[in-house]
Amino acid sequence: MATASKLPSGRWRVQARKTVDGVVQKKSFTADTRGEAEFLAERWQMSVIEDTKPENRTLRQLCEDYVTLKEPVLSPTTISGYRKILRCNFQPYMQIKVGTLTKAKCQQMISDEAKHLSPKSVANAWGLMSSALRMYGYEFRVTLPERADKVIQVHSPDEIFPAVQGTDIELPCLLAMWCGMTMSEIRGARLSDIRNGVLYINQVVVDADNIAVHKASGKEEKRTRAVPLPEYIQGLLPTEGEYLVTMHRNTIYRHFKALFPDMTFHQLRHVFATTAAMLNLPPKVVQQMGGWKTPHTMEKVYQHAFRPEVEAGYKAIDGYMESVVYNVVGRGRSTAKNDAHERKESHR
Repeated sequence: MATASKLPSGRWRVQARKTVDGVVQKKSFTADTRGEAEFLAERWQMSVIEDTKPENRTLRQLCEDYVTLKEPVLSPTTISGYRKILRCNFQPYMQIKVGTLTKAKCQQMISDEAKHLSPKSVANAWGLMSSALRMYGYEFRVTLPERADKVIQVHSPDEIFPAVQGTDIELPCLLAMWCGMTMSEIRGARLSDIRNGVLYINQVVVDADNIAVHKASGKEEKRTRAVPLPEYIQGLLPTEGEYLVTMHRNTIYRHFKALFPDMTFHQLRHVFATTAAMLNLPPKVVQQMGGWKTPHTMEKVYQHAFRPEVEAGYKAIDGYMESVVYNVVGRGRSTAKNDAHERKESHR
């Protein structure tokens, strides 16, 4: 502790110092009594320690520290989502000192958000808060709003294909509906990733704060996979450039919504999974074909499908989709193949 010295004026002065983030700071404190001067100096020296204790920090500060700490190991889209939560959610509570938080106050935070947000949005926002609090030793058991089961009705391939055929979104729609690819996988697919008619999915393109970000792999490990491309789709591929699809994500969404207002583009993957179920493909095969991590999204245990089963699955999907395509196009299989080949040649 710094010691006060008496000035010629009769007052007492302390010259104190402390180190903050490796930088030495100095400050002089003057008071009428020795004890008061030393108290002021000691309080200033201790503030750097007290301010950094979790209980003395605000909820916003704690969450911002958590996001900064996690940024190197989480995806850009996840970090972007976290920063949006910090801008938009729980705003009346962000300046609360963490040490004053209680289970009741946390539950009130959730109840207030549930008044104007969906259960999923509330759960996502609380997921960030609870993770940040848990990292610093705080854990509150709360009740999140229940998610109602959604009844999703999607159109069948023989409804979708005639609507998208010949449009500027035919290729991305078929990659989603026929090959089970996500939007990020479609945007990340390159011509150089195709070998012997097989597309190897090994990168994705996502948006973080409206900026396209290229990632070496998808959200789940199982998303890295090989997808055989049917001849009809190969006939739609560009013959130059780097990417299979260069159209902006929002443009694809908008054009698809104009055709199917009651569906989302992502639900084309539901069409893929529903078609596979209709054809009685084994769930573990469909899980691997679509790159789902668990069967909660596709059934419950981690299982591997033998390669012949996966190839047979793709052939079954191809056979069904080709029957739809060629029926709509109005030509036989051989004529359609020739037409796809001619279309490919004409681009060269």
